[in-house]
Amino acid sequence: MNHPRPPRGSVDNVAPSSEAGSFRRILRKCYRHASVGAYLLTSGKGARRTMNLNPAGLEFGQVPASQFSMWTRRFVFPGDWDRQLIRIENHSVYRSMSDHFLNGLAWEETLHYREAMTRLKVGSSFRGFTTPEQTKDLFQGWDRLYESIKTDGFRGTGELYRLGLIDDPRKCFDEITVNIARDGAIILNDGWHRFCMARILGIPSIPVRLLVRHRLCDQPLAIEICES
Repeated sequence: MNHPRPPRGSVDNVAPSSEAGSFRRILRKCYRHASVGAYLLTSGKGARRTMNLNPAGLEFGQVPASQFSMWTRRFVFPGDWDRQLIRIENHSVYRSMSDHFLNGLAWEETLHYREAMTRLKVGSSFRGFTTPEQTKDLFQGWDRLYESIKTDGFRGTGELYRLGLIDDPRKCFDEITVNIARDGAIILNDGWHRFCMARILGIPSIPVRLLVRHRLCDQPLAIEICES
């Protein structure tokens, strides 16, 4: 999962010392809760809109250039973002996970892994990582996550927080996100890796966070869902 990096100088960037560690941990916790509170106050009830859906029911996802940040404060957007789409089955994440988990292909032989290595070779990063070793660990982590979902079922970040399995309240907003197009269709926005795992495993229902609705959408049900 990707999470926004705290601003330079924030409490999260203060390294605890042996003497002041406990106090700074308390400050960090307060900072995290305060940042969530500020986001909710400035974005309204829309930030908390969640629903359950069947991953098999989604046909399209946003291309990277048209994705919205999970910290988006506006919930109605104009423009052609809902036409900048890719079929989920054609996305490199879904294709690579299908090849790996269903067909037994090694990660190193998948398109997604090759894309990652290409980014590193040109001096870029892949999901925040800059070395082949770190990237390989990331892919191995997806193996562990897949097995966890297969064994224990799919749990959203809100549930994980309530269970005490994650301690940062900001991560509650890192659910899989979806948008609603002008015609009322639901589009996958982000959370591709978790979404594709759930779809491959045939999970019938997963929690998602409704993020953005197109301004031209006049479907009553879509509007009701967004504004509830």
